[in-house]
Parts: sequence; structure tokens; C-alpha cells
Amino acid sequence: MAKKWALVDVGWGLNCQAALKRIIAAEGHAKTDVLGYYVALAKNHLPERIAGRSEAMIRAAGSLFARRAVVFEHVFTPGTHPSTIGYSSDEGQVVPEFSEETRSEGEIRYVAALHEAVVEYARLAADDIRFGKGLEEFRDITTRIAESFLSNQVRLK
Repeated sequence: MAKKWALVDVGWGLNCQAALKRIIAAEGHAKTDVLGYYVALAKNHLPERIAGRSEAMIRAAGSLFARRAVVFEHVFTPGTHPSTIGYSSDEGQVVPEFSEETRSEGEIRYVAALHEAVVEYARLAADDIRFGKGLEEFRDITTRIAESFLSNQVRLK
């Protein structure tokens, strides 16, 4: 019997999904049904036969979101921790190893405020279905606003 699982990520090439699919298959679960949900995908993302099925919020592969991936990740989806550079074992638990923190205090405060706002939105959405419906209703306008932002970058000195 096939098992189902899903991956939710920002997107781009489907490399992580393909790696997870290979790991699960190596453990004897070759019939596992893989599905990934992403913001956007790169034009040259891995095919379904390698990575499994995927769905993207921005359906056109190679969109501006994928082409400006680094900016998108740093502005809209920054991590609350430095980059993960490896994993180690600690008392039988797998734990991430992080690089040295290189972000400024201002960047760290921005990340904390953004994550706090996202958690609050998720709480409200869980309490009231209208929030989720609102996201769908405003997808086009929010996509256009984000595209405009990504298209009109100014380098700060």
C-alpha cells in the first residue's frame, strides 16, 4: 500500500523533494506517493519521475519569483536561524549545525517580527475560515504587488 506524504517549501528546483524521495525509497518504501507544495518552481526543476509530484502557487515555471529566488527568500521567507551547514547526533537525536550568524541586529529583528506576524496570521486562520478564503481571493493582487517589488529593486550602499 502506498503511503502519502507532502513537503511544503519555498520552491525552485525540487532537489530536497527528490532527495527525500530517494531516502524513503532506500528504506523500502518505493511506492510512497510524494507531493510537494511550493511558492514557485524554476524553469529547469527536476521532473516528476525523479522528484515526485509538485504543485506551485505561482504556476508558471521559471517565473520572476524563481528568477529572484535569493531576494524572495531573504525578504519574504528568511529563517530565524543562520544557515544549516550539517547535522550531528546528540544523545540519539539528530540536530542541525548552524553557520556563524552574519546578519545585523536589524535583520534579526525583522525576521523575528515577520515570523511573529505569520504565526499570528496562522492562528487567526485556524480560528476563522474567512482568513484562508481571503488569501485565495487576493492571490492575484498580492502576486502582482510582490512581482512589482521584485522587479524594482534598488541596491543600497
